[in-house]
Amino acid sequence: MLLRRCSLILCFLVLLLPLLTWADEAAPRVTAAAICVADGVIKVDGRDDDWRGLGAALERCKIASETKEKMLIWEPLFGGYGGPEDASLTVYTAHDSKNLYILADVHDDLLINQSTAESPFMGDDFEVYIDAGPAGVRFTTSKTPDYMQLIFLPGHLNTALPRPLIWQGKARPGVQAASRLRPWGYSIEIAIPTALFPNWAANPGLDSIGFDVMTTDCDTAGIDCHHAAVKSSCYALSPAQHHASAEHLALLKLEQGVPLLPSPIAGQEKTYSINRLCKMAKTATPENAEMVAQAILDRIDDKQAGKLADAAVRSPQPLVRKAGLFVLYQRKELKAPVAQMAGLLSIHAQTETIPPTLTEQSVWVYAMLALAERGQLPVIAASPYTMAINVPAVRLSTIWALGLNADGKAVKELSAALHDEKNYRARMAAALALGILGDPAALPALQETETKDADMYCRQQAKEAIAKIQAKQGGMKK
Repeated sequence: MLLRRCSLILCFLVLLLPLLTWADEAAPRVTAAAICVADGVIKVDGRDDDWRGLGAALERCKIASETKEKMLIWEPLFGGYGGPEDASLTVYTAHDSKNLYILADVHDDLLINQSTAESPFMGDDFEVYIDAGPAGVRFTTSKTPDYMQLIFLPGHLNTALPRPLIWQGKARPGVQAASRLRPWGYSIEIAIPTALFPNWAANPGLDSIGFDVMTTDCDTAGIDCHHAAVKSSCYALSPAQHHASAEHLALLKLEQGVPLLPSPIAGQEKTYSINRLCKMAKTATPENAEMVAQAILDRIDDKQAGKLADAAVRSPQPLVRKAGLFVLYQRKELKAPVAQMAGLLSIHAQTETIPPTLTEQSVWVYAMLALAERGQLPVIAASPYTMAINVPAVRLSTIWALGLNADGKAVKELSAALHDEKNYRARMAAALALGILGDPAALPALQETETKDADMYCRQQAKEAIAKIQAKQGGMKK
């Protein structure tokens, strides 16, 4: 009797399987629209004046991604989703007879990328995925000549790369990118020639493509032997591993018809002198803090950026302080108000508390990194955070910064972090920091980690740190 029942259940499942498969295949693919604009009306400069001139049409091509459902958390030990301020996207798309255009506003509370031009994706970045193949062969698990992953590094996310970077740009002729730092993250504007895709080049009237964009949320300083501190990824349309295949891309409909022309936009942003901005920074209010912070970030390359950043660090508004500290973090050659920055850290260090809001945490991290880059980070203020576990971005960045700071007083705290049994990423960060610090006093703790740690990456990171310290010792002896 039991055997008969099992046979009946098995037959039922066999009959039901095709229906389940059909239902899955019939599930609607996420869709969006790209408006049609006249040739040459969009200038790739990182600003949105020409886009805003398109008026109500922008609503048809707007993609807002501000929920946890659009996130993939890659490494929980680097932190979870902290809301739209932590990671979110607003994307606009358009096309003309030659290019696909993308304008994205990326909200990210901490902008950190310490990778290289060869591997810009090892930290915060911006990526575009396109499948422009014929409709019948799109969204497959195998990549075709019409599938492309484009990776961009906005300017000033990496201290060594102040200009926007197009990964493998020589192999993608005609691709353009421009970016602008914002108080809440950055804006990036991109043009991608349709001629790069064989099917699109042969069919210029193509009415749709596979599409998505993604931004990586890093939040933590340091590049270890496992992977960069990549916390999560935020997708505009369809969270999935698009770098592996086009299978789960969304469908972007390319509107046809009479190309749109933008109308002139009145009320351009004001330009202020450095002296005027310094006064505005010191007296900023909650109502004008974002405007002042934007003006500071726009002057990041200015010869007097140090003077402006100095004033910003003394501002009563956290958002303005954050902008000034980011400038000092990115431009380590500038003279910095060391005492003022150290004071921002000591306020919380005295009680071993973590700054409560994301903006204040960003102030803390940027102040710490700016000081560490100059070798002036007060170890007594930063050390308590090597064992703080409730805000990973603060803790892991602190560990890395103490190594960069090159003060042997941090060896004790960093060595203690090597024994964090619950967090292998903290152990890796500590080994990385001790290798950068280069103090021989750390060798016993690192050697123990190399031989006894349960995680292979921790052992490898300790091994690399030991080699660095020993190489430094050898150089000193010579």
